[in-house]
Amino acid sequence: MHHDVTRSDKHASEKHPSENHALSRGALWLSVHRVGGEIRVRGCPTVALGHPLPRPGGVEGVFAHWAWDGTGVTAGTDRYGMLPLFYWADEEHLVLSPELGDVLALGAPRHWDDDALAVFLRLGYFVGDDTPFAAIRVLPPGGVLTWSPGTPPRGRARPPVTPPSPGITRPQAVDAYIDLFRSAIAARLPSAPYVLPLSGGRDSRHILLELLRQQAPPQLAVTTGKFTPHDADVRVAGRLAAAAGVPHRYIDRARSDLRADLTTNRLQQMCTTEGGWVLPLGRFLRTRTPLTYDGLAGDSLSQDPHVHFRPIHDRRRLGTATGLADWLIEATGLAPLLPHLLDSTRLRRWSHERALTRLAAETARHLDAAFPLRSFVFWNRTRRAIALHPIRVIGDGGVPVHLPYLDHALFDLLMALPEQVLGDSCLRTEAISRAYPRYTQLPYAEGPMRHGPRVALARTRYLGDLLRHAADPRRAWWRGHDGMLPHLLRGAGRGPRFHAIDRMAPYAVYLIQLAELTAAPAPTGPPSSR
Repeated sequence: MHHDVTRSDKHASEKHPSENHALSRGALWLSVHRVGGEIRVRGCPTVALGHPLPRPGGVEGVFAHWAWDGTGVTAGTDRYGMLPLFYWADEEHLVLSPELGDVLALGAPRHWDDDALAVFLRLGYFVGDDTPFAAIRVLPPGGVLTWSPGTPPRGRARPPVTPPSPGITRPQAVDAYIDLFRSAIAARLPSAPYVLPLSGGRDSRHILLELLRQQAPPQLAVTTGKFTPHDADVRVAGRLAAAAGVPHRYIDRARSDLRADLTTNRLQQMCTTEGGWVLPLGRFLRTRTPLTYDGLAGDSLSQDPHVHFRPIHDRRRLGTATGLADWLIEATGLAPLLPHLLDSTRLRRWSHERALTRLAAETARHLDAAFPLRSFVFWNRTRRAIALHPIRVIGDGGVPVHLPYLDHALFDLLMALPEQVLGDSCLRTEAISRAYPRYTQLPYAEGPMRHGPRVALARTRYLGDLLRHAADPRRAWWRGHDGMLPHLLRGAGRGPRFHAIDRMAPYAVYLIQLAELTAAPAPTGPPSSR
């Protein structure tokens, strides 16, 4: 996912550079500290993360960068800010890194951001530029940060609000969708045989069928199930691959979902609890393909259930910042379960009032968008949580990942579509059916997941693994974080209590890991220089 700009890149010969690059394991950070009249500089003075993608009219791709020129630092991100670049800055210090733990270890204050965590525990992701720590931020979308010793940091960012496109009709939108997606894939054609992740949904189907149309089929399609090989995703993906004449393989899920979560929480920089199911896919791809594709943002731009709602009272409610914030908290269903996880002191510290106030400040920024709820979901859930799956869990292993839905022209079209044009949320289905009529008979894997015996067994195993992990005397998990695990598991049984334990267990794991990260030791790296 990143490399020093002075370093050679084994994929540099590709016709079309990819949009992220594997994270190197070396120390990749910058620390500038003024002590009296002396400037102490450690780390990498010039770094580029990701890969810019040259396109007519500008540079695209997912990337971030920084440079120290001897007098000051300039750092920046692409227009979406999907690749998190963490920083801590005041008049005397600046620390930059794609690793949250490095910023902490290099001197950032370790006080938790209670407002941010109050939101996180109710939504499952951070909003805006928040992190778990009050002193540490991520660069915003299109962000530019400038800093020099003795002055406060200055920054600017591209406003993440797209007004509605006037006068566009549904047929025009479908036609433009087809054309612009074809252009996005054409700009990202592979230069070598590759493996393509394929699900039963629309994102990967859209990518596969357009790659077939442009005579660039994958040598293999792979699918992993969130719970079992009998998921609808796996069945539908297999049928699609067979119809397309592409070999298909199922990648078995992680042996331990708990261990997968422990790994992906760190890989994703403690910014989401989602993504453990992606880990086996990332491990498979990193040894078998020079590049791959991901449908990041396809749903949130055109067909996400998070942005599709019917009741008229919700339409009125979502017209205000507080109403939208309250609806978002309610929609996840996590808030009523928090008393099973947190004691009264923690509940007051990470209260509903804190969460609502912080979240309303963010939702207010999206009220003038063409579709406020969709705008909020893309710039927050997609950017701060879902993007980490391809960029950190898959891309971290060395596999460049193309992200065609982030093509600027395609994004600008979709984000400007008003709710009336999106209508029944079938815009993309219509575009796929019209563009690839041969495959219209194949169903999609959709609808609620059936919580049958296999799913129940997987979740029971998670709790069993958690208990064994916590009981290890080398760890302080059972006593850690004010006895949170005993509080969560007390009175465990069937029904609502088990449901609360099941949904809250990943958050207990997260909070304990966060406490461990807070106490992590300093990294080693390049020697200091002046």
